Amino acid sequence: MARSGKEPSNKTKERYDLFVDCYLQTFNATQSAIKVGYSQKTARQQGHKLLTNAYIKEKIQLEMKRLRDRMKDEGLRSFSMLLDIAMQTEGKIQAHNEAEIAIDKIKSELSDLELEMLKANNDLEKVQKAADAIDGRKKEMRSHKRSLLEQIDSIKKEYFEMNLERVVLLNELSKHQSRYLDAKEWEKLQNLKKSIFQDILDRGGFKAIDQIQHSGKVDVNPLANLSEEELRRLANGPRTT
Repeated sequence: MARSGKEPSNKTKERYDLFVDCYLQTFNATQSAIKVGYSQKTARQQGHKLLTNAYIKEKIQLEMKRLRDRMKDEGLRSFSMLLDIAMQTEGKIQAHNEAEIAIDKIKSELSDLELEMLKANNDLEKVQKAADAIDGRKKEMRSHKRSLLEQIDSIKKEYFEMNLERVVLLNELSKHQSRYLDAKEWEKLQNLKKSIFQDILDRGGFKAIDQIQHSGKVDVNPLANLSEEELRRLANGPRTT
């Protein structure tokens, strides 16, 4: 898998690797961010941001693929299928995290742009009012009125361009919002992912139970009795018509 962008330093890679190791044991980005040194206050935001990092995404996908291949090699087909579902779920969560960052950025840009548009509109009203007050038929006022009319054209052109930029940003926002999960949906997918991985790791014996940090009790798995098809439907969400 090819990565784009600047290659992280060895020291940064060590930090990223520690984050990935912790994340693959807890499936909790916030806890993993705290593990690598972020404060309680910034850990949630930084954890989600780290999950969008190209190096970390590739590392997680590679480790998941290794685990899946190991399951296939050992004949654990059902676990392998569950891992596929969990990875689909992880993909949805990753897309949400990326969308959340992009949405915040676009909203900030829109806010700045709309302030500029408001200022331009106010300037237009002032210049238009000044131009309307001048009798352009008088020779001594023609040049001044012409100058004001040129300003009006310039402001209108600038406003038009800003409005086009606003439309582009709104389209971008809509695209990212389609991948954004509401709090309930996000929590549902997180619980699904944790439950599947917990079940895989515990029952598959890939890690000792006491080496895994669980979000709940080992013997409590609300998804244990669901079929693979039911889990897949849950991961994919409701069908749209």
